[in-house]
Amino acid sequence: QRPIKRENAIFSKELIERSYFDSEAVDTTNMRSGFMWDPGVASDLMDAMTRAQHRKTRGHGFSLTIGYKDKKDTLYITHAYRRKFEPTAQANFIIEKAIEFKPDFILVEADVLQRAFMALIKERREALGLKFSIRAVTSKKVTKNRRIDQAAAEMEAGKIKIAKGLTTLIQEAIEYEGETRGKYVDCLDGMAYLAAELPRSSSSSEEVLAEEKRAAEE
Repeated sequence: QRPIKRENAIFSKELIERSYFDSEAVDTTNMRSGFMWDPGVASDLMDAMTRAQHRKTRGHGFSLTIGYKDKKDTLYITHAYRRKFEPTAQANFIIEKAIEFKPDFILVEADVLQRAFMALIKERREALGLKFSIRAVTSKKVTKNRRIDQAAAEMEAGKIKIAKGLTTLIQEAIEYEGETRGKYVDCLDGMAYLAAELPRSSSSSEEVLAEEKRAAEE
């Protein structure tokens, strides 16, 4: 892999190091918490796949980025995962993490098939008595490049903090040079989505679910 030219890096090593926070020292209790989940499954691909083909690929790559936003609109990224599971295992993973971290929101980059994932997650949410809102977000209005570049500007301004040890996210950030095509930037884009879409501060479970209901009626 060719070395990254320092002058081309949008997220410099120095910027990333300035953005580190100590997760032990930051109290996220009263912050809005959210997952950004990119299932990484295109509906046209899944429609064309046979079970044998699906087994051969061993699932599809997906990402999950977890963050908290305080009342000053500062985002704290605490976890970032990039995995390769088949669709049902993805849903199981998301539910496991929802039980562990109890998010207020799960944001999903969604096409038609990915909305079916959302329905499955909602069913499991109800069965387990979990309290989170799930929303579809789209990249149609803002390109991935622009969204990530905006996140870099917010990190420069001190509005995005990342926990030390998030190797996958940090590597994606360091290797990002303003072009996403052919690059692994899923966790980085997840961070950018949370910065743009996750509401600030906290609210009750009832308020969160009421917001989901209003969004569904729009």
